[in-house]
Amino acid sequence: MGVWKDGEDCPYWLVKEDFGTYAAGALYWLEFKESHGELILVSLDLGSERFEQVLYPENFGKPCRLNLAALGDCLCLLAASGHVVTRMDVKNHVDVWVMKAYGVGNSLGLSCLQLSS
Repeated sequence: MGVWKDGEDCPYWLVKEDFGTYAAGALYWLEFKESHGELILVSLDLGSERFEQVLYPENFGKPCRLNLAALGDCLCLLAASGHVVTRMDVKNHVDVWVMKAYGVGNSLGLSCLQLSS
């Protein structure tokens, strides 16, 4: 039978619980470092039960929308940029960044998949 236990307090502001995903032994969320700060990527390693900020790639830019997904056991960050048309939220370019190595600094790399309209 499973046992609930209290873990480390999360030092970040959770944006929405549906922005999370699981990959390679960790849970990942998009969160705020402060209540109105910059959106960051945070992991909770299920083995060590520790929270850690995951750095975006150096040439990541400023996408207008971010989403997380898992492809197999790889974490993917979907970054949409382009136009926002009225309330339909239309994008004209989506980059799919794939985690190359876990626990190794800046390891999100742009995959070969780039979607454009």
